[in-house]
Amino acid sequence: DQDDEYLHPEMMSPMSKKTPMPRRSTPNRNDVAKSLKAVYGPILSTIGLFGTILESAETFIITNEMDDRLLFTVCAASLSSLTIDSSTAVRADTASLASLVQVSAMNLAVAIFRRYPRHRSIITEDLFPLMLKLPTSKRSLRTYLVRKSHGSTEMTNIKHSPYANTSGHEYIQPITALLLLSIQTCVTMPFQSDEDITEEGNADGGAEGSGSDSNQFDGEENKNSKANDTSGLDACAAVCNQFTSQMLQRCSRKGEEGGASEFRPILHNLIDDLLFVRQLPEYPSAEMILFYLSQRLGHDLLRASSMSKSSAQQMEATYLATAMDALGKITSAVASGLLLNRESRFQLPESMSPGQFDPKEEVNRCFCGRGNLDTFMLDCDRCHSWYHGSCVGITKDTVPEVWLCDDCILQTVILEQAKVFARGNGNSRPLTTSDHNHVLRQLLLSHLSKKSHTFLSPQAERAREF
Repeated sequence: DQDDEYLHPEMMSPMSKKTPMPRRSTPNRNDVAKSLKAVYGPILSTIGLFGTILESAETFIITNEMDDRLLFTVCAASLSSLTIDSSTAVRADTASLASLVQVSAMNLAVAIFRRYPRHRSIITEDLFPLMLKLPTSKRSLRTYLVRKSHGSTEMTNIKHSPYANTSGHEYIQPITALLLLSIQTCVTMPFQSDEDITEEGNADGGAEGSGSDSNQFDGEENKNSKANDTSGLDACAAVCNQFTSQMLQRCSRKGEEGGASEFRPILHNLIDDLLFVRQLPEYPSAEMILFYLSQRLGHDLLRASSMSKSSAQQMEATYLATAMDALGKITSAVASGLLLNRESRFQLPESMSPGQFDPKEEVNRCFCGRGNLDTFMLDCDRCHSWYHGSCVGITKDTVPEVWLCDDCILQTVILEQAKVFARGNGNSRPLTTSDHNHVLRQLLLSHLSKKSHTFLSPQAERAREF
């Protein structure tokens, strides 16, 4: 049968010899999208499982000792996730898969940094080649969420902030967040063993029996010296010193050697992020990094100015310009903050008694500065100042029974906290400077403690320890 169906080429007609070539049609975009969804669907469905694995690995690292080779492999894999170019349309606040993976991987790297102090210098060095692989486009540069907006409309300056997106949420670079969290996790908290507690108890008992004040003073001094030997920010300062010195060394190399031209814009972006978050209580280590950067930049500029012309030529002129620009940016931000503090000084109430607040007149104190507009406004129940509903995030349908402005909320909390430090019989004792410092410090610690326990945020807990 196969022989019968086979035709010799000479017996075929000329038309049958030529087979028409099939035309290549342009694939439909919808068909391509469906095909991609079919491929990426199973892959993306594993992201949640991958995040769970990262969280489990973090818990395992904290509670168990690991081999150094395996440890460096896990750390390198977690750091490589920062090179993922997150979607420009979807950010961390809308559950971007890339951002979720990066946050989980960063927590894993920070856990390694905290658990193994002997490897901190190596991990810090690994950050520099990682910086050269990070996304550089403006939209994908800052994807780590640091502060969410509240309400439908935020302050007018947020719209023009380079750290905010269209929804008003504010972001920094993931590498900056990793650096801040790594430094804050190096804090060594005071620790007392059972032997120390027993010794202190015996010392206190002997002091009570002898009635000697000098023994009590000596016991307190010994206790403080033991705490200082085992706790503090020395490890944080060591990491800051290493990072800033190596960063500026890479920026000061001549020509294109070692990627100096690539590290200089990285330095500018890093300083911008640090200046932005230095006032946020969740990132207190930003101030320390800026201090060490300023110290080294100033040292390099002074050394260059004191050199002879032949010796000064050995330093890269482009680096000197970069150092001058970076130091000027830092000092300008600090000077602006000092000027604002002098013009709008924050003062605690002089009396412990809240009293009755009787304003002279009702005024518009909305922070947007738009004045009285034909729009919905709210009246503070304490100071009777008026605010735009859109600015404070409240509509006509969501008006609470009692509403206080931010200033009145802060003053109320301060008055309540100040009562804790009252040492007189009456409740109208004037506050001392020491009381002011204690009240402000306790307010900051209370805020971080509440955020740590309410949202189960390890970052807030590390900031509180710092």
